[in-house]
Amino acid sequence: MENGQYNNTHSESWFLFFSLDRGGIKRAQELANEKAESALKNLKCLPRSGFRSALEDMVMFNLENID
Repeated sequence: MENGQYNNTHSESWFLFFSLDRGGIKRAQELANEKAESALKNLKCLPRSGFRSALEDMVMFNLENID
């Protein structure tokens, strides 16, 4: 290590191995789905409005882009 920097190639390789081999990416997607469902449920307490719709749209947009 030079000046406190880490080896990007080694770290990225480890991350990819761990994420793919151990199911990390799939688990992250599952957690994102759980959090999104919770967010949508919590948004239902707000009155119907453009603001609520925008927040719901943001949740759905994020879910669509993680697959």
